[in-house]
Amino acid sequence: MSNGTSNRVFYSYIALLLLNTIALTGYLILDIVLVINSPIFPEFRVDSLSVSNLSYTYPNFTVSGNWNARLSVRNPNKKFSISYNLVQSTLVYEPKSSQVYEPEFISEIGIPDFNQSMRNETFIDAAFAVSDAYRSMSLGYINVDSRVSFVVKFLGRIKFKDGRGRLVKDYWGRDALKVHCEGLVVSLASSHSGASISGKLVEPRDCNIL
Repeated sequence: MSNGTSNRVFYSYIALLLLNTIALTGYLILDIVLVINSPIFPEFRVDSLSVSNLSYTYPNFTVSGNWNARLSVRNPNKKFSISYNLVQSTLVYEPKSSQVYEPEFISEIGIPDFNQSMRNETFIDAAFAVSDAYRSMSLGYINVDSRVSFVVKFLGRIKFKDGRGRLVKDYWGRDALKVHCEGLVVSLASSHSGASISGKLVEPRDCNIL
């Protein structure tokens, strides 16, 4: 092989390497741009959860009580606003021993639609309640002056819009927003009359986006 042919092969190889490097760099830059310009999911935190008028009736195993939760929802996006629609919130009791009782559904409510501007923080009040018609076995084993754990869940449609109000992302159906606020430990005590139990959240808890 002549020197001229060897040089052409060498320069062709170098050119091919440069083209591949440029292509890979371009894809990397594109991925970074897409990540930077993609909406970020909101951040949920349970700031407070109170229990009041909790009572249990034997032998009918009926429960009545009220749970009031206050949550903060933060939009971390600098470029996108968020709309929340058809949000359902569920309250679940977590028994200490899963071998005896499974986590128990207590109540479900609807959350009014709301919007969040960029970098905005919104507070949500969720009030759950059950009456004497509600039957439960596991809640009957809650003791006064004890700590119990609850879970608050959210499921709903969210839409991200840019600064001009144009739709960027729409999550609904199977892709709907799913939020689990677990390990909400409430410290209980008997009421002044002694006829019911009340309690408050021990400490705020961050929630997980599923």
